[in-house]
Amino acid sequence: DRQLASGARLGPLAGVPIAVKDNLCVKGTVTTAGSRILENFVAPYTATAIERLQQAGAIVLGKTNCDEFGMGSSTEASAFGRTHNPVDVTRVPGG
Repeated sequence: DRQLASGARLGPLAGVPIAVKDNLCVKGTVTTAGSRILENFVAPYTATAIERLQQAGAIVLGKTNCDEFGMGSSTEASAFGRTHNPVDVTRVPGG
């Protein structure tokens, strides 16, 4: 809001909230890649893909669960439990 009010040039994703898959690093946040082996790993850097989203104005709200090391799509292989589709719990969440 401050940037908009000040007349600053805004990026194409200005103010768009995003959630980052937990196999991508965001500096200062725990990044587990869905594995217990990394449950206490705090990312020392931000992944280039996330930096580019932030430079375009996106706002990182948090991390999302994933299969261990991103190997799958249903989160059935996540060390932190399955993720459920909020619209239909009989379906996988995808992604």
